[in-house]
Amino acid sequence: MAREDWGIDFEAEIAVAVDDVPMGVAPERAGRHIKALMLVNDVNLRALAPNALAKGFGFLHSKPASAFAPVAVTPDELGAAWDGGRVHLPLVSHLNGRLVGRPDAGPMPAST
Repeated sequence: MAREDWGIDFEAEIAVAVDDVPMGVAPERAGRHIKALMLVNDVNLRALAPNALAKGFGFLHSKPASAFAPVAVTPDELGAAWDGGRVHLPLVSHLNGRLVGRPDAGPMPAST
């Protein structure tokens, strides 16, 4: 990054590659279009976001390029960890050897 005061931050995420998803597809059918999953380091520039959002640009100026893992897996390769169209594994992330996150999707909460 050009400047540290732009508020460099990152989020570990799971990216999903899909085939042609029909417009208006029902949520219960959308999962059939998921073809591959991969890890992504989603970089954000937190200090630039409020100004860009206020001008109606969305995150255009505060989202530099993301870095994707060099490997993708199909949902069936995850076995029991792929359930209900979701990954049920922790997503462990480190920065310079220090643990910074370990979210786990776990089961969906009951809807009200």
